[in-house]
Amino acid sequence: MKQVLIETIPFKVAPIQLTEGLKALIENNVQVGVSSRGMGSLKEINEGTLEVQDDFELLCWDFVSTPSNPGSYMQLVKEGKEIPTNSYVKVNSILTEILCANGTCPIF
Repeated sequence: MKQVLIETIPFKVAPIQLTEGLKALIENNVQVGVSSRGMGSLKEINEGTLEVQDDFELLCWDFVSTPSNPGSYMQLVKEGKEIPTNSYVKVNSILTEILCANGTCPIF
């Protein structure tokens, strides 16, 4: 991977081939999972229960076939304003076509 420096914050960018491969998977409706990767310390609070401590640092997000958290799959998110469609658009189009078929259009 190529190291990049932006505003003195180093991070790694995946090669174009990898990002294009991910794009192709998504475009072909392949289910893609997302997992986080990080480092930090753990504290046992109960028997068998570990708590992540404040020194945890999120390192990256990985795209995987089987995420460690069962529900962590990418889903389509629709953003923006829905514009209601006029249910009469098709009817108006048909009427205009009929009324204007002779070369003159009485409705315009």
